Amino acid sequence: MSWLVKTPFSKPGRSISEIELMDFLTLLLAFETGGLKLPRLLEEVAEGRVEAGDYVRGLALKYKVLERTVLDDYTALRKLADSTGSAWFADFLRGYSEVATTSGETARFVESYLEKTSLSLRMRLENMLKLVEGVYEGLMLAVFGLIALTVIPLTGVSTTFFSMVVVMAAILSYLIVLKISDNALTLSRLEHFASAILMSSTLVAILVKGGLLLHFTLVLATVILLSPRVRRLVRVERDVVGFLEEAFSMTRHGVTLDQVLHYVEFEDESLRLFKKTLLLGHEPGSLLDAFPALARMILRNLTTPLKYTPRHEKVSSHVLKFVELVSGARVGLEKKGFTYMVYSFIFPATVFVTYFLVHPMTAVAGYAMSLQEAKAIAYTAFFNTYLLAANISGIGLFRSWKTSLICIGALSAIILFPSL
Repeated sequence: MSWLVKTPFSKPGRSISEIELMDFLTLLLAFETGGLKLPRLLEEVAEGRVEAGDYVRGLALKYKVLERTVLDDYTALRKLADSTGSAWFADFLRGYSEVATTSGETARFVESYLEKTSLSLRMRLENMLKLVEGVYEGLMLAVFGLIALTVIPLTGVSTTFFSMVVVMAAILSYLIVLKISDNALTLSRLEHFASAILMSSTLVAILVKGGLLLHFTLVLATVILLSPRVRRLVRVERDVVGFLEEAFSMTRHGVTLDQVLHYVEFEDESLRLFKKTLLLGHEPGSLLDAFPALARMILRNLTTPLKYTPRHEKVSSHVLKFVELVSGARVGLEKKGFTYMVYSFIFPATVFVTYFLVHPMTAVAGYAMSLQEAKAIAYTAFFNTYLLAANISGIGLFRSWKTSLICIGALSAIILFPSL
């Protein structure tokens, strides 16, 4: 997780994100609903019977040691609070311990912390949109400046150098956006990895003879190979969100989650296998790892408590609230991303217009940048800014044929642009 995600829940060296904290508190609420307390959850995590993030797993192992030392659950929790590295989590442990030993209303206490965490996540997601806007607009200014310096000759500086700077600036912007938008859980690791490879490989278009066609072929092959797999992940997420909505609706009317599982029908084969595994009473284990991040979180939060409590209405309600938060952030990112995708067409147009206006004068002065060099600049500027915008939108290059075809069509037009 990025530093933007960790704050304010962590100090350097120890980290817990809002998402991981909500994940943990949702599981704890399920335990509380079944009459089980935080010490039991930490024991289950330490023994590996309940999946949790690295931060929580590390605390659970520490708690196990402390419990043996002090021989009291809640004294161990208070001592554990001193070594969390997170002021927020430490306050939660101390508060939970105090409530458990006084009023005993720990379930209500956990719900109040879930609400606080949800509010903090909402504020962070709202700030994320502003940060993404600043990063992309900064990239636009940088690219426009570099285009001007490249197409309009500057003595002693090659067009290759400036084109490489455009690529590096785009990659840096992509990494920043990736960190900022992590909480929105939009694209899969596969999509991020493929995008990073395609962006960095635009250097081939600059440095290698025939590089434009080579990179175009790479883009085309990647889209053809990855699109079916990525779209399957989208269908999985849609199926899982539908399951969550069914669970929320039916558990409110007294239907158990086991019965919801019998009722719901999944389209994807991997989800049907997951359902069959649960209904047979087995642990899903590594099956969850095959699902996209949001789907994985939903399924883990809904199904992990199955053997600990028959009641899931509160858990499904909080998970649905989290999904609605993420969905709202995704809508905002999608709108901005579509706008930026339109902006990306300005760059090749600027390159070619500037080139044809300046070329006759520079040729007379003894400086004549070739049309092929102008194409390389236009190609790298367009592709990197378009791909960044598509990823900001949450659609990426592989989830929609329309997005893919627009990109491929624009790249083809740049490559086939007629010579003077």
